[in-house]
Amino acid sequence: ILTEIVKRASPAIGMTYLRSRMYSFAIFSFMLDSFTTYIGVDLFGYINKHPFSSFLTSFFGTGAILIPLSLILVIVIAFLLEKDSRGDQNEDEKYMLTLTLIVLGFSMGARNLLAMAFGV
Repeated sequence: ILTEIVKRASPAIGMTYLRSRMYSFAIFSFMLDSFTTYIGVDLFGYINKHPFSSFLTSFFGTGAILIPLSLILVIVIAFLLEKDSRGDQNEDEKYMLTLTLIVLGFSMGARNLLAMAFGV
C-alpha cells in the first residue's frame, strides 16, 4: 500500500521516475524489510542483529521508526541515482545499483518474514 502511495504521489513531488518498475520494487523491498523488522521486534520479541537498527529501536522504543527512515533512504538513493545518470548514454550502472537495492531489501525482508512464519 505504501509503495502505491509513493507511486501516486511521485508526480506531485517532481519524482516521476519513482513510478518505474525498478524503483517501485526497490521501495517495496525496503518496506518489506522495515515492516517485517518492526513486526518481529515489537510484536514477537525478536532482537535486531544490525547495530544501527538496534540502536534506533532501543532509542525510540519501537521498530516503527525504521519504516519512515527506510522510505526516506530508498527515495534519496533513487534521487541520487537519477541525478547522477542524467545525460549518460549507458544506464546499465543505474540498473545494476537499483538491482542491488532490490536484492538487499528483499533478502532481509524475506529472511525476517520466513523466520517469523516458521517460528525461528
